[in-house]
Amino acid sequence: MNGKKSQKSTRALRLSFMSKHKTVLIAIVIVLIAAVSAVVFLYISGINNPLGHNDTRQDSQTASIAQVVDRANNAAISGDIAAAAKELDGAASVTADAETQYFLKLNKATMYMDNADYGNALDVALSLEAIRQDANIKQVIAMIYSKKGDNQNAIKYYNQAIQLVDSSQLTAKSDIVYYNAKIDALKKLKGQ
Repeated sequence: MNGKKSQKSTRALRLSFMSKHKTVLIAIVIVLIAAVSAVVFLYISGINNPLGHNDTRQDSQTASIAQVVDRANNAAISGDIAAAAKELDGAASVTADAETQYFLKLNKATMYMDNADYGNALDVALSLEAIRQDANIKQVIAMIYSKKGDNQNAIKYYNQAIQLVDSSQLTAKSDIVYYNAKIDALKKLKGQ
């Protein structure tokens, strides 16, 4: 009898430990997505003005888009997902720059995902995949499928992300290690 109580308390402790780590992992993923979005935004800004000329019109547009993203993030944080999506859609519709449009739509997909609206997140992400094949969008799609509980598609998209990692990037090895770790974790869940 005492052994069964010990097993139950060990199981409860293990579940508590896994739950705490899952929350930390989700927080890390959100921070990673925000960091990638910021890097993409900075990269886009540099492409539009490669010589560093003082183009006040472009500076104004960049500042305006940054304000839209801030408003969208604030709306999403306050729970008004519809207003956040409207802000991002509006900004994407007024810019002719394909990179900026991609960045804004990627933000929209991650915003939906972070708010557990996986259907809309997947719709937006798959529309981006139709436009561009890169590791970032494959990772986002894999994350959405994982959150939906569709481990088979999540594994498929993490494998595709590995194939598209740019080996010239400094983070290439760590990206591949991360994707493989996600695949291993999903396979273990699938085998339960």
